[in-house]
Amino acid sequence: MQAGIRLVFRTDATVIGVAVAALDDLLTDRIDLFVDGSTAGSAVLDADGHVAFRGLPPAMKSVEVWLPQYGELRITGLFLSPGARMVAAPATERRELIAYGSSITQCRSAASPSTTWPAMVAKSLDMELTCLGFGSECHLDPMIARWIRDHPADLVITCLGINVYGSGTFSQRSFLPTALGFLSTIRDGHPDAPLVVISPIVSPDRENLVGPTGMTLARLRSEVEMAAMLLADTDNAIHLISGPEIFGPEQADLLHDGLHPSAAGYAHLAAALLTKLETGGIAAR
Repeated sequence: MQAGIRLVFRTDATVIGVAVAALDDLLTDRIDLFVDGSTAGSAVLDADGHVAFRGLPPAMKSVEVWLPQYGELRITGLFLSPGARMVAAPATERRELIAYGSSITQCRSAASPSTTWPAMVAKSLDMELTCLGFGSECHLDPMIARWIRDHPADLVITCLGINVYGSGTFSQRSFLPTALGFLSTIRDGHPDAPLVVISPIVSPDRENLVGPTGMTLARLRSEVEMAAMLLADTDNAIHLISGPEIFGPEQADLLHDGLHPSAAGYAHLAAALLTKLETGGIAAR
């Protein structure tokens, strides 16, 4: 399942329960609840796939139920306290954030669904999140670029390169033009929105190791950065953030497997990225 999926509605229920059936054995087991935009609880699914949030205020309120960020599930029930009302949430007036990337954007090891770095950035900026974090599948697919192009967005963040490095999707010859085409397609639909390009964060064992692309991670990072710089020459709303600037060698101990950040690592990444966005005049809280 994609990260960032949530149930949004209005209710006066004092108890909200959710039941899910796991469709694989990879499901992360925590669900988060927000009430009127603020954290109201985080709970672990029990052995039957149930979770309940109790003691909620009785007035009508806006509710967001954040579903697990990893694994496949089916929602089998949504339960409210007896007599509670439930109505559709009004269309959001918040600005739209799209985040595209790999498993490092999906954030399997984040502490909970709302503490992935895209979720924390979106909440801090008061934006509506669409998270396109594709574990092992961030390969600059043209149809993904077209989807981002055609979807409303006020800020687009792309994290490019690590899956290409690991899988050898492109060669040194083909990667740069592919990245230019991918980003240009997005730009066609969002000519004025800030488009942030983040190159791979640090992975110490891979920095100087030649992968299936024929490039080291350091070299592939430079190709991502070259694509962003070439486009930014004529477009001042394209912003490059080098991955090690927000998660570098000094954070290597926050990689739980040498590649993916731990829960603390994702919190650091979110905070460092927010600082870059704000100090660079790209987005403000």
